[in-house]
Amino acid sequence: MAFTVSCSGVSPNLCGPFHAGQLRILDLDLILKVLLCGVDVDGAVVSPGVYRLKDGARVAQAIDAAGGLAPEADVTGFNRASKVTDGQKIHVPTVGEQQASIAEAGVDGGASASLGVSGATGLVNINTASAAELQTLSGIGPSMAQSIIDERTKNGAFASVDDLMRVSGIGEKKLAKIKDCICV
Repeated sequence: MAFTVSCSGVSPNLCGPFHAGQLRILDLDLILKVLLCGVDVDGAVVSPGVYRLKDGARVAQAIDAAGGLAPEADVTGFNRASKVTDGQKIHVPTVGEQQASIAEAGVDGGASASLGVSGATGLVNINTASAAELQTLSGIGPSMAQSIIDERTKNGAFASVDDLMRVSGIGEKKLAKIKDCICV
């Protein structure tokens, strides 16, 4: 499908070379890839699946796209206001599941879990974990946790746990120490 759009004020990378006010025919699929991100929503939602959301969407919008929360959902400590990233997996825990994942991750039982700790595995998701959750990993202090967050914010989500070596200060030895405790 194609449509006509004015390219004035739009990135030349999207429209290519043009003269002010010139119209170009653009491929809708290309525009959708630039403006949308895909997220996998599962767990205690009505219709688990992969959904395309507007770039900058929030976790709450991803849950709404999946039909909303199921009756057994437990969103205590679940940050529905955080922004989603392309390729992100959002797991909505059921009642009881979230507390089990906190215990498995070694976080204080009274603390709240967020998207950074996977409910199914207890692993710290390096693409969604907060600084506090990253600091539960061996050898990761406040400064290194912030460096990890800065790297994923600046250069996008980590495709694999090995991509964590993109962060200055994380080499093969440090990665080997935490590899069994993290996921993407």
